[in-house]
Amino acid sequence: MGSPFSMIGRCADTTGLGYADIDFERTTQEVVSYLAGLGHKHIAFINQSESAFNAGYGPAVRTESEFRMAMQTAGLEGIERFCRPAPQAGYETCNELLAGHPDLTALITMNERAIPGIMQAVADRKWRIPDDLSLVGIVSSARVAELMTPPLTTSDTAGH
Repeated sequence: MGSPFSMIGRCADTTGLGYADIDFERTTQEVVSYLAGLGHKHIAFINQSESAFNAGYGPAVRTESEFRMAMQTAGLEGIERFCRPAPQAGYETCNELLAGHPDLTALITMNERAIPGIMQAVADRKWRIPDDLSLVGIVSSARVAELMTPPLTTSDTAGH
C-alpha cells in the first residue's frame, strides 16, 4: 500500500515486515528449562481456549507446539489443557488437572484471566505456591504478577 506500518503481534510469514511480539517459542523453552532445572518432572500447560487454538490464534498454537518440543527435549512428558479466559475456568481446569494427575508439581499458563482461579484451586487444597506447586505465567505483564499473592513468576521474552 506504500504506507509504513508495524505490527504488534505477527503472522506466520513475517518476510519484509516489522513487528513487536513475544518470542513464544523461546519463552516456552526457557520456562520448561527453568522448571526442569528446579527438579520438576510432571508439568502441565494451561493454554488459551480451544476455540482460540482452533481458530489459529498464533500464540496459542506456537506455545503449545513449543511446550511439546521443550518437554520432549528435556526428556519429560507434559500435559496440555485448553481453558477459557476466566477465573472460574482456571479454577475448574486446575482442579481437573490435579485430580487426574496428582503427581503434577508445576503448571505453566499463558492465560492471564484464568490465573486467579488457578491460584484459588491451589489454595483450596491448602497448598502453597511455590512450595507445593510451581506456577509460571508466560507473557504475563509485570502488573498481573504484582497483583497476585504470592507474586507470580512470569516470563515474557520479546521478539523483534
